[in-house]
Amino acid sequence: MPPSRRLALYDRHQRLAPLWQPLGLWHRPRAYPVARETLHQAALREARAVRTAAGIVDVSTLAKFAVVGPDAAALLESVCATGIAKLAVGRGRYTFMLREDGMVMDDGTVWRLEENRYLLTSSTGGADRMEAHLSYAHRVLAPHLRVSVVAQQEHFAGIALAGPRAKDILAELTGIAPPAHMGLAHAEIAGVPVLILAASYSGERAFELYAVASDAGAVWDALETAARARGGAPYGLEALEFLRIEKGHIVIGAEADGRTTPHDLQLERMLRKSGGFIGAAGLTRPALSAPDRLQLVGLTSDTPIPEGAMLVTATGEPVLGHVTSATGRVLGEGAVALGLLAGGRMRIGENLLATSPTRSQSARVTVTAPLFYDAEGIRYRD
Repeated sequence: MPPSRRLALYDRHQRLAPLWQPLGLWHRPRAYPVARETLHQAALREARAVRTAAGIVDVSTLAKFAVVGPDAAALLESVCATGIAKLAVGRGRYTFMLREDGMVMDDGTVWRLEENRYLLTSSTGGADRMEAHLSYAHRVLAPHLRVSVVAQQEHFAGIALAGPRAKDILAELTGIAPPAHMGLAHAEIAGVPVLILAASYSGERAFELYAVASDAGAVWDALETAARARGGAPYGLEALEFLRIEKGHIVIGAEADGRTTPHDLQLERMLRKSGGFIGAAGLTRPALSAPDRLQLVGLTSDTPIPEGAMLVTATGEPVLGHVTSATGRVLGEGAVALGLLAGGRMRIGENLLATSPTRSQSARVTVTAPLFYDAEGIRYRD
């Protein structure tokens, strides 16, 4: 395969002179500065483009697994803590996976492509861990299941298209009606077959488009041209972070840090009531229901909130938790953050201090629910 084909998306990034960031086994564009922009200025411009028009981001590094066979649903129900078996063909849902001790290990989406064929996605950094986990679930816990699991992380490139103009762009380029939220469709863009998954990480109407990696350059070009024509732009990890914090989405390693359960992260309503998934027994331990556990909360302030800062009632007081992720508002004033706070659900409305003595930074914060943008969920379903 010619290098120009093999490195199709890399070449597209390079011509935009991005700031690269190591992530897992990959390097991903952090932002695409123009005209001497700082990292923050570039990322804020990119995030605003997504909120007001449309943006595209390379999500090729997400872990992707083809799960195929008569018992594919049974295997996924053992690995995923959410319901899978009743998922209709052509539909998907957000899901998460637990370790055997009940702690959240990873999250992603699962899609039923055909009766006995599913696509499971999970985080970039957790791809190898998830591959080993799926193998353990099949070969050790359920070797009798008639199912095949194939890692496809490098075979397919992925491009996410998000923003209020995303639906128009997709309709123009494919000639089909875009699928509803958590639906899927098959189409062509620039003559390249693509799988379209309607899922949002930004809080805006969004789609993930997957194509054979060697052919994805033409898809990127078509999407970039259409987005720029409507005032949009490519965006990187920094803008993605701004958008997901405003929407209150957790990220593996920060909010799901290996010590948090679905209850801590306000995901308990999604747990499959019938149980039977890895980690279900671990969740029954009384200590994991203690009301003073570290729980996910939102934080707001009129001033920047230091990421990683300790949460206290006053200087010198015992530490109650910490800030996991923070950003300024994309289209408004002030700052928002996510944090893990002891007994957080009972502290909504309290005023605390987020302090980082080693950096001499602090901010007065108010504890809120961990959702700062479009609480009704209208925009990503529109």
